[in-house]
Amino acid sequence: MRRLAVQARDPTPEPYDISAPDRATVVSQLLTDVSASPDRLGVSPYLRFTRSDWASLRESTPLTLTAADLVGAGLADALDRRNLLCVDMGGTSFDLSLIVNGQPNVSTETELEGLPVLMPLVDIHTIGAGGGSLAWLEAGALRVGPQSAGADPGPVCYGHGGTAPTVTDANLFLNRLDPAYFLGGRMQLDVEGARRAIHEVASQVGLDDVALAEGMLAIINAKMADAMRTITVKQGIDPRDFSLVAFGGAGPMHAVWLARELEISEVIVPWSPGTFSAWGMLQTDIRHDVSQTFYRQLSGLDAGEVDAVYESLSQQGRDILHGEGVPDDRIYFLRTADMRYVGQEYSVTVGVDDPVDLDRVAQHFHDAHRTRYGHATPDAPVECVNLRLAAMVTGPRLLVHPQ
Repeated sequence: MRRLAVQARDPTPEPYDISAPDRATVVSQLLTDVSASPDRLGVSPYLRFTRSDWASLRESTPLTLTAADLVGAGLADALDRRNLLCVDMGGTSFDLSLIVNGQPNVSTETELEGLPVLMPLVDIHTIGAGGGSLAWLEAGALRVGPQSAGADPGPVCYGHGGTAPTVTDANLFLNRLDPAYFLGGRMQLDVEGARRAIHEVASQVGLDDVALAEGMLAIINAKMADAMRTITVKQGIDPRDFSLVAFGGAGPMHAVWLARELEISEVIVPWSPGTFSAWGMLQTDIRHDVSQTFYRQLSGLDAGEVDAVYESLSQQGRDILHGEGVPDDRIYFLRTADMRYVGQEYSVTVGVDDPVDLDRVAQHFHDAHRTRYGHATPDAPVECVNLRLAAMVTGPRLLVHPQ
């Protein structure tokens, strides 16, 4: 049974059972409890949450699902790198996302437990690969992951009862981790325990210990490289045009191999990579998304009609932000539209200028379609599906420059 606890000032918080079917109720209660924390801790002003579309919003905003990521947009601004491939390797998962031209790659739909969910969210691809991924044998062949040792018991070298070798144990055994300086020296790693666990598996497949450890890392690296191709090459995007940003507790150790595999020329490792996701949350702008269904072919469409819809959406977004006390001089809008060729089921989201220029909208669509799918048909009729607007608030960026 999985349990989740939120701790403010109370050192022994009540655990939440998130294995129950009604997870929305559990999450709602959890957020309610967290919302009360600032008052108990004497923190002001109000609490904000980061959504799955990388936006920040007030805790009082009606919402059924919240999530946290994405860090790359703030780094793109800070380093003047417009295209970033961000990889976050922790203990259990390997999360990937793209920053394209300085903006997160945002999708308008996803699946949750097999059901379609229509909402804006950062397009994050996740696989089961992390420092805790377990090595195991199947029909005499070595496998790594997606099973994980998790945080408890964790890798063998943690000394908390783990018995099967993990990716972290392999990195330690190959001297890629300093056993005396884990967590800044606050935790001593068990090198001998990791060696014994690796030797036990190595003896079963007729390999020496070093070859087994190297094989474990080669397998997990291959899985991660394939996941990186999924969000780049398979989407018509050349990873060589991107810088690789590696963070999470384990990401930087594997970054150079991954960059070589995808022919990426630059690797960026942020300061304190294990907490970099938290830093990224501080870079998000306040954002609210509004949209309107708009099934119309571009041919014969009046640009003024489209502008009128966006003006209505702008007023909706402005009213929401005014309700949060945001002045007009800090509000700005991003216009997008879901477009497709007539007869298609899927759509592509493209930027829309203010005022609307339908010829440029069509060109943006053809270019985006060619980038994503490898082809475009400029002479084919194009139609609009949805008009979308993001009402956003400019704010200060927290840039950390360690001395």
